[in-house]
Parts: sequence; structure tokens; C-alpha cells
Amino acid sequence: MMKGNIALSCIALAMLAACDSHSKTDDEVLASGGYILEYELDGQNYEVRQENAGQFEISCPVNVTCDADFNYRAHTFSDDNLSMYMSFSSELVGNYSYSNIVENFSYTYMRIEVPSLDSDNSEVYFQPLEVLRDLSFDADIHRTSSFRLDLHDFEEGYLSGTWTGIITELTEETEDLSDDDCHADDIMGECYEVIPVTMPFTLRFNFEVVQ
Repeated sequence: MMKGNIALSCIALAMLAACDSHSKTDDEVLASGGYILEYELDGQNYEVRQENAGQFEISCPVNVTCDADFNYRAHTFSDDNLSMYMSFSSELVGNYSYSNIVENFSYTYMRIEVPSLDSDNSEVYFQPLEVLRDLSFDADIHRTSSFRLDLHDFEEGYLSGTWTGIITELTEETEDLSDDDCHADDIMGECYEVIPVTMPFTLRFNFEVVQ
């Protein structure tokens, strides 16, 4: 009877992601094809754990047939918390291995959602203004004081890595036309404001890669 009650409690709490990902170890979350995003903001630590997060999907230019045979290669992942994009040389097509992924890497960028700062009519997120062109430390990415992506392994179709940095500016996208900094002639009535922060973050991921 006790086991049944615990199981029902986990089902009820699954909507809050309590019994789902937080009851598992970091290794278990990552092994399932997931990610763990940790960051610090205003002295508060935040953690987003997502197992079975989805695939790192092939991404192509618009108006083309985007499939495994197309002579272009980029990959994208996106959910409510995180977006990642990596572009590679077309030499990667049909040639997936860890060494080829690293050798054919071109550039990458990301977006992190910061829901703790959202309001009813605004959304806050981090997105750098430049792409990261090297798999190593880069101190010159605007809106950060450090930025680094390391790719660790490509095993059984899963790409693992760690992204770290210190974010110095967030973007607030708002539709509040009463805001003095938001002008009615902005596109779609929206405007973008900068929020200065000091926000260290670490993202660990292990995504299944569509080939």
C-alpha cells in the first residue's frame, strides 16, 4: 500500500517535474538524452533538468528539401527553456563521428529562457549577438564575459558536451506600450530592453543526433 501511495504521489508531482527528473541522478538524466542547465541570478541558484529532451535535428535553409541527403549540415534543438544551433561543413554529411564533428564544426549559438524575470506581457532571455566560432574559450562574445563550448563525445548516436560562461546582459522583449522605452512604431508593437546582470551558467547535454 505504501508503494502504491508513493507511485500516485509521483504521478501527481510529475507535472511539476519533481518525481520525474529531480529524483534521478545527473548521469541518469543525461543518459536518457537530456540536459541539465544551472545558473545563478541575484544570489539565487536555478536548475533546469530535462530528461528525454528530444533530438538534435537536421536544420537546413528555407525552401529546400531538408533531409539526410541534402548537401548542407546544421543541427538545432529547442524547447521551452533552451535553444541550440550548430553549423558544420557539408563534409559531415554521411560521415558522423566525434572527430568529424569537431573537425567540421563551423559556428554555434544558443538561447536561454529566464522565466523568473518574465511578466504578463514580457519575456526575458539570453541570446548573444555573435556566434561562437571556436570550440574553446571566447571572451569576446557580446553580452558575456566568458563563453565556452566543449564537445566531449559522440557515442551510439548521442553528442555530449558542456557549455559554460558568465552572462552580462539579458534581453527583455515586451509589448508594454506604456513603457517609456517602448515605442509604438517598433515592429509588431514590441521592443527590446537590456538587463545588466552577472549570471554564471553551466549547461550539460547529451542529445541524440539525427544523421
